[in-house]
Amino acid sequence: MVALFVIGTIVLFITVDLVYQKVAARKAETEAAGATVSPRKLPHVPAGIFLSPQHAWMCVSPNGRVTVGADDFIRSAVGEVDQVSLPEPGARVKRGDVLAVLSRGGKSVKILSPASGQVHSVNSEVALHQHRIAESPYGDGWLCSIAPTALAEDLRAMRVAEDAAGWMKSEIERFTQFLSSRIRLSPAYAAVMADGGEIIEGPLGELPENCWTEFEHAFLS
Repeated sequence: MVALFVIGTIVLFITVDLVYQKVAARKAETEAAGATVSPRKLPHVPAGIFLSPQHAWMCVSPNGRVTVGADDFIRSAVGEVDQVSLPEPGARVKRGDVLAVLSRGGKSVKILSPASGQVHSVNSEVALHQHRIAESPYGDGWLCSIAPTALAEDLRAMRVAEDAAGWMKSEIERFTQFLSSRIRLSPAYAAVMADGGEIIEGPLGELPENCWTEFEHAFLS
């Protein structure tokens, strides 16, 4: 009798636990389906920085060369990368060509060149210290410098100052909608949210590769 009582008690506890887990899972799915996400840290655009429609930034140096990198929007979406692929010095590129590849956890995004010309130098430090891209995207996290061949034409395709800041804000709103739609499709993606519905830093790191492809197509192409 004692043994039967013990077994019955164990079965009861297991049943209660299973019911609790199902209720909790259903609650999480419901919350995720109606979730509204918001960015934790808004990307910024420093003075003198030009932004391309594909989220590369460019700064014109007094010597006529341009310094290029991935803008702060990339940092907010991807987070801290663990691998960086850079072009070879001397390589010739056209505006829109793949200039660099940033990877995190085996998933990657391509950074397209905002300018046509010849690669003058690359920031080899970011290949060794990838965290610099997230910590200082417009400073120590620069990717390469280019000797441009059609600078006036390249600049016409870019945004600067208030235009760049306003566009960045609209891109963040669009990215928020991008994440919200995927959370509604799969509540498991709710891991991109912190308490209060804020977006975690680098939410793409919590999403599968197909979401990276969709992100790249929607924002970086």
